Amino acid sequence: IGRLLRQLQMRRSSQLIVHFLQVSWRGYSMRSHVTYFMRQIRFIQRSFRFACRIRNYACQYIILPSLWQVETELLGKTVKMPKVALANILEAQASILDVQQRMVEVQQMCDARRKCLSVRPAQEGRANEKDGTARSGHSEQLLQHWSGDLLDNICRGRCCTVTSTGKAVPMPRAAARHGLRPRATHPMMDAVDKHRLDNELRQQVVYDIFCESVERWWVRYENYKAEKVRFRHGWDDWRASVAALGPGQRAAWPSFPPIPRYPYEITTVDMQQLRKTVHSLLKPTGEVAAQA
Repeated sequence: IGRLLRQLQMRRSSQLIVHFLQVSWRGYSMRSHVTYFMRQIRFIQRSFRFACRIRNYACQYIILPSLWQVETELLGKTVKMPKVALANILEAQASILDVQQRMVEVQQMCDARRKCLSVRPAQEGRANEKDGTARSGHSEQLLQHWSGDLLDNICRGRCCTVTSTGKAVPMPRAAARHGLRPRATHPMMDAVDKHRLDNELRQQVVYDIFCESVERWWVRYENYKAEKVRFRHGWDDWRASVAALGPGQRAAWPSFPPIPRYPYEITTVDMQQLRKTVHSLLKPTGEVAAQA
């Protein structure tokens, strides 16, 4: 009798579980889809924040100082500043700013953003193309860690700040550590600073330059994707040729196909085109400065 009662009790419990699953599975599907949708939205927002920080950093530490350099060069010649003094000012700007290091930092930021895109939630659970294993489901933890401190760690070695006009100013702690000191400016720099572009027009020029860089990057990125496809086919052909020749005929192996490189066009500034643009915008103020 005890065994029979136990079986009846287990049957009633199993029926309750079946009833609960039949009632709640539709709601669970909706809740799981909403959770997945919210994870995708957070991923898109985090990706946009990455892109905005990269854009702001490139505009502030690469494009805006380039605009300041061109402005100073053109206005310095207009007000007849001594060439030696002008060259010293531009050299001091370059040494404080260290444009090459700022470009490397932007490239590292782009690489970090690409890593975030490689673990996007839409790919979780899908099989990898290489080994067929399922992708990890930890994109939320990775993205939260990367977006919080990775870009700050990349920019931690920066030793200067940039003013609204584009002039590089050494930071106090970094200046003491690297031996950077602001050099004495020339008296004629007051006249140069007086006839610079206004802030609104300067920001518009920086934005236009960045948009042109993005357009060039997109063209090169399309070529990069095509080169990746050609490299994959070339790699297969190279591996087949090497396998056919064998290790004994290593001297007869064909050359390895060139590896395509990811484009970093947003860090490139066309100085010649920038000089023409700034010269056309500074022409009225340059005439006033020459008369003064």
